[in-house]
Amino acid sequence: MEFSDVTHTLQQVISDLEQKYPDLSEHLNIDWGSFSTINLPKAVLAVVLKNLIENAFLHAQSTTLTQVYMENNTLVIADNGQGLADDELDLLTQRFWRKSSKNDGYGLGLSLVKLLIEKYMFTILFTHNKPSGLKVMVLKKENHNRYTL
Repeated sequence: MEFSDVTHTLQQVISDLEQKYPDLSEHLNIDWGSFSTINLPKAVLAVVLKNLIENAFLHAQSTTLTQVYMENNTLVIADNGQGLADDELDLLTQRFWRKSSKNDGYGLGLSLVKLLIEKYMFTILFTHNKPSGLKVMVLKKENHNRYTL
């Protein structure tokens, strides 16, 4: 199995996203010291990071920072936006689901992320970020029970 350097991949993803969103870095709070490697191919990790960071940037509807870090070998992207209702959390990885038809996109990004990471025995969890917002965790399936939702 291939291990990827999260720091290097994240730097590349941010550089790519800044081509489309020049002020993206101003909205990110990245704990660079928390990163290690992750047991995903670099191309898969890049797709995961791009989709999760872009979604937080576009849909959090907040001027607060999006946090990106690793904790206990789990990749975490958390925002302090409006968040979602409990029933909406379950819909996030359904193809073509969007909270509003006013949102850009086709509702495919998170379903693609889920399919890609499951191939490598990872899972994606969506929880409420306290006091507000969304917290997304990408972790090995064997670590899933560590997080009680």
